[in-house]
Amino acid sequence: MKNKHILLMHGHEQEARHWELLKSKIQAKFPNYKVHTLNIPGVGEWYLLNSFTSVRQNLYFIRDQWKKKFGQSIHNSDETIFIGESLGGMIGLEWATQFPKELSKLILINTSIGGVCPIYERYQFKNVFPFIKYLLTSDHRKKNEILYDLTQHDLQLKSKWVSNWNAISIDAPIHWKNTLKQLFAAIVFRDQKLNLEIPTLIISSTKDKFISSKCSEKMAQYWGIKHHEHSSAGHHIYIDDPTWLLDRWAEFI
Repeated sequence: MKNKHILLMHGHEQEARHWELLKSKIQAKFPNYKVHTLNIPGVGEWYLLNSFTSVRQNLYFIRDQWKKKFGQSIHNSDETIFIGESLGGMIGLEWATQFPKELSKLILINTSIGGVCPIYERYQFKNVFPFIKYLLTSDHRKKNEILYDLTQHDLQLKSKWVSNWNAISIDAPIHWKNTLKQLFAAIVFRDQKLNLEIPTLIISSTKDKFISSKCSEKMAQYWGIKHHEHSSAGHHIYIDDPTWLLDRWAEFI
């Protein structure tokens, strides 16, 4: 009998605990799967480590954690669905193309890749000055308010999520050098004729303020794969419309 897993991978300036408010809903929606979260270096339990400057290095770190979690070998007979947002989606792409037999399906959320998407769509230039302000701010709550404004639209949800992020960032603060290293890793991640051999779904937000949804459109066209687009959510769709997001996952899984 196959063991069934869903592995959630966070994005830039995020960590595993950012999924926590959604995790119970995911488990309820997919009762036959065990839901897991892991962290890259520089965040979460690894916040004192230096972040890597390449997606591939992050993949090897995550994959090593995954192997340790389930013994020294990854069981190809297991069913593992990788769900990655932003930088996490890039890590999923790298995993799916380097070790396709280890994943069953791949879901990419508001992510991008160089060579398919131009830099001005991957990282919208209007965010440069707010991002610099974010880097220069030392107060945790103010930093998280800036981060929320960079990615989200719904002001009614702002206080709840900023408070949640604030508690996480106080417990495991992300050093500004690691912030830049993660960003660099994402920026230099490019298509090297990546061949997707596993079923893949792309999800994006039309009103994503951080990464243009045009990136997801171009990636879907490039690989000829299914693409769902939310009409009003921000970068983190799980904040604005978790029900819609989980329904799209369920249709694919």
